[in-house]
Amino acid sequence: MSSLFDVGKSAINSYRQSLAVTGQNIANINTEGYKRREATLEEVSGSQGSITSIQDQAGLGVRVTDIRRSFDSFMQDRSRFAQSEFQKYDTYLEQVQQLENQLLPGEGGIDKRLSSFFNTLYDVAIDPTSLSTRVIAMEQGKAVSDAFADTALQLEKLKSNTVSQMNDTLNALNTLTKEMASVNEQITSNGQSGSAPNAVLDLRDRVLTDIAKLASISVDYSETGAAKVTLGSTGMGPTLVEGSTVAKLEHSYTNDTNLQLVVNKNGSKSTTNQASGGVVHGLLMAFGSVDETLTALNQLAVKVTRDVNAQHRQGMTLENVKGGDMFAVNGISVTPNTANRGKASIEFTTTNLHLLPSSEMTLSYDEDAELWRLRDAAGTQLASGTSEINTLGMSMIVHG
Repeated sequence: MSSLFDVGKSAINSYRQSLAVTGQNIANINTEGYKRREATLEEVSGSQGSITSIQDQAGLGVRVTDIRRSFDSFMQDRSRFAQSEFQKYDTYLEQVQQLENQLLPGEGGIDKRLSSFFNTLYDVAIDPTSLSTRVIAMEQGKAVSDAFADTALQLEKLKSNTVSQMNDTLNALNTLTKEMASVNEQITSNGQSGSAPNAVLDLRDRVLTDIAKLASISVDYSETGAAKVTLGSTGMGPTLVEGSTVAKLEHSYTNDTNLQLVVNKNGSKSTTNQASGGVVHGLLMAFGSVDETLTALNQLAVKVTRDVNAQHRQGMTLENVKGGDMFAVNGISVTPNTANRGKASIEFTTTNLHLLPSSEMTLSYDEDAELWRLRDAAGTQLASGTSEINTLGMSMIVHG
């Protein structure tokens, strides 16, 4: 009879522990990062028998052999990817809404200023001898210039704010990767004597999710459960966390145009384009949109300047002198390509502002022909040379 009581006792203890696990699940239903646990039961087999006795087929009861987490690495990866994509587009939307607010029509906007300016030019055409209409037209022209300058200034501020947000985001991301390395150390130290505690594994998954919200990542798990974290969703990006080793993410902001991610691993820095999700990618997309808008604004300013000046030069002043330019542009700027790894520099000289193109141009080196080639936005070659290029009101000398 003693064995019967032992079997019953083992059943009570095992199911009491199993029920406690269920209660723990219910108690932590709203706990962030908590994974459901499940108790694994196993039979306690009887004696194996001997020469003088047979095996006890009845058994000795039941016991809890393990308390497992409900964890699926594939589902976890998909969940992190979904959250990373949401954060990317949510961040981008927020930034684009700010851009939209800057460009919406308003009393001081470019559209209103241009409309008023062209109306005053129409008045001058009707009565060219009127000094007052000419003065008003000049003042409206200044207002147009101010509207372009103010809009450009606001877009530059929006770019600077995006860079500031990127800096804060990367600081938060680097803090999380350091925490992930610390969690890996806990997992490894526990794994030497057995499996890591479920609470530590929950912490690991929670930190990984927080990292994924800021930048897309790929995760590989060791036998002990430690996580190797690489940047990007391809699994081929630079390693951010491996064991207790951490690489730092920084940004490079050059010439007020290029915003790039830089991986700093033990002082060795390299640029990367693997950040395909999260807040980081959303900010990169927003920065690119603002920069494209600013480029379009500059091209519009050049277009208005040239068309108005060309028409104005055909007119006459009240002193019977041929008209000159009403507007002026600042010239042209040179920006290195984000993929440029060379050290060449350009000495640029403007020879005729009226001939400068209003669209972007690209200067690239043809290694086979040993020539520098200048192309317009459509890819049409404008000029070429070994070190000096002269075309369209400008002269360029390439050094290095």
